[in-house]
Amino acid sequence: MELFNSQSLTNKSLLIHDHILDKRLDFMCLVETWHTTGDHSVLNEACPQGYAYMEKARSSGHGGGLAVIHRAELKLSPLSLPDLTSVECLAFKCKPPYSMTVLLIYRPPPQTTRLISP
Repeated sequence: MELFNSQSLTNKSLLIHDHILDKRLDFMCLVETWHTTGDHSVLNEACPQGYAYMEKARSSGHGGGLAVIHRAELKLSPLSLPDLTSVECLAFKCKPPYSMTVLLIYRPPPQTTRLISP
């Protein structure tokens, strides 16, 4: 599993695609994908054959966005989280061969002193 702050998938989708294959990753978690709701072209381009993705576009503003690209045979179940204004979150459970829960969090700048706000 890897974590990568992509700061826009638009100019890195093919590099991420090749990196996933070269490293034979089961999961690659991405923050700051900068993709928008309904526009999955860069995620499709970054996702190698035999892989799938789970994503959450930033609801408003510039930047943000989360995604996890994973081997398609791995069964991921999204978890429901409360809407938070100070962080972006994507959570899922993975079934065997792995048994784990993953919480991907991105805290965009600038922030006040409060760490997490409802």
